[in-house]
Amino acid sequence: AVVFATYKKQWLGINGAPSIYNANFHIPLKGGLAFGASAYSRQAGPYNMSSGKVSAGYLISIDREHFFRFGMSLGAGNNTLNFNEVEPNDITFSNLTPNSSFMLGDVGVAYHFGHFNVGVSLPKLFNYEVFTNEDGFQVTPKPQDNILFKMNYRGHLSDDIAIEPHLLYRYSKFYPSQYEATVILHLLHIVWVGASYRQDAGVIGLIGAKLYEKIGIGYSYEYGNPAN
Repeated sequence: AVVFATYKKQWLGINGAPSIYNANFHIPLKGGLAFGASAYSRQAGPYNMSSGKVSAGYLISIDREHFFRFGMSLGAGNNTLNFNEVEPNDITFSNLTPNSSFMLGDVGVAYHFGHFNVGVSLPKLFNYEVFTNEDGFQVTPKPQDNILFKMNYRGHLSDDIAIEPHLLYRYSKFYPSQYEATVILHLLHIVWVGASYRQDAGVIGLIGAKLYEKIGIGYSYEYGNPAN
């Protein structure tokens, strides 16, 4: 069983900047099955979004080095606006509903062969509007309008150094598509260091270490894109 917990603070020093909390859990079961659950919360000024979902996975082995993983998640979330933190005469918020609920869903498949992994997923099976405005223009995306592609590799440069490059590509029909590349070095099977570049977002530095062979703790810092 594995448990992850993350906390992200954006735009340090700016009042009302986003704070993001995330926790997830997953465990393999018998017969190639797997189960997981996750919770997510994002706070930004008067806006708060919280959600949760459960996941199920299935593993099909071809041989010891080739296998497929399938997974699907379903859940729900809620958006809230705290009007006590909004200027009373701000017309931007005047026609917005203070609460809205929505469904979450995603599905994906990955193929593992040797040290390589490739996968594709539909991260938004359900469409939802953050808040509704009667005069606003709304579209209804289909699941295939947002697609995530990923590829990664993990191999050893020596007995004590492993390298792990990742490549992600996020396709969106309605927003600019985005790629992200990451390289992580694992040193002495204890410490990891790395860097990531996200298109139009900037560079991220990574560092972390394993404790007692079962606990890992890490820190990352996003420098941002000076051009923006």
